[in-house]
Amino acid sequence: MSNSPKILESAQTGPKVAQTAAAADIQLSEETLEEIEQIMQAAVPAYRRKARRQFQIERRDLASLCEMVLVSVTDDTAQQNVMFGQDGALAGVHDGSVIIDLSTVSPGASRRLNQAVWTGSEAGG
Repeated sequence: MSNSPKILESAQTGPKVAQTAAAADIQLSEETLEEIEQIMQAAVPAYRRKARRQFQIERRDLASLCEMVLVSVTDDTAQQNVMFGQDGALAGVHDGSVIIDLSTVSPGASRRLNQAVWTGSEAGG
């Protein structure tokens, strides 16, 4: 019989926790792994919310710092929210800015964005 600790894995935590525990010579039970999974499920979304608040920069401010704005959103509404309005990326573009839109939007939304870029219109809709 081996002296190495017995490591139990759960499908949720995967092998990384087990590998880390084995490297540290720690014995984990299934209950411990379930507790770790619960802690991670609670902690990760909270950390992401905190990071977004801490490092949030308005799209217009970010666009004003860039020569190229690369946009890839999933629909017309997302494009409207990201590009238009006083905090949208279009409010921050400047002479010489290049806008590349890779979004999966309707042809009409693409035309509205194109028109807004060329005319300087912020209406977007």
